[in-house]
Amino acid sequence: MSLYVDAAASFWREWVINYDVNHQRSLGEGAGQSSRQLYNSLREWYARKYQAILDSARRTHQRITESPGSWMFGSVIVSALLLVLLNLRQILRGLANRRLRAHPDRAPRESATLWYDQMLRRLARRGWRKAPGQTPCDFVAAIQEPVLQKKVATFTRAYESARFGQSVDDARALPELFEEITTVER
Repeated sequence: MSLYVDAAASFWREWVINYDVNHQRSLGEGAGQSSRQLYNSLREWYARKYQAILDSARRTHQRITESPGSWMFGSVIVSALLLVLLNLRQILRGLANRRLRAHPDRAPRESATLWYDQMLRRLARRGWRKAPGQTPCDFVAAIQEPVLQKKVATFTRAYESARFGQSVDDARALPELFEEITTVER
């Protein structure tokens, strides 16, 4: 233990108490050499990577010019896969919604919401838009066409029963009621 204490004291004297111009110079030279070595090794690494990228680009260019048809086909496939991957969430949601609309008895609450939203979109195309502050009953009252209003009122009652009362029978009736609304002439 005394040897370690002696070594620490020697180091302290040499590099802290006796720190002079010679020590500063040797420390500066060491730092300069190590920084030059680091700079040179980074420059060489960068040159190797840059050359590897250039070689890869040249090989790819040569392959493309030798067989452009296969590369075009491959790029179309890759583009299609990227489009599917980027839209995967929407695709899966659309499939789930389609499944819910086809089988409303499995999840009456969610199915009712989907059918009601679809009904609102269809009526919006015909000029009847539901305001954000309107309740479903207020929206029905705002429709001025008597035949359409009656059918939308029937649909809305079934929607509310399925959505808030989880009525499976009313959820099953929504697709048929939706078709009745779409067949009403303007």
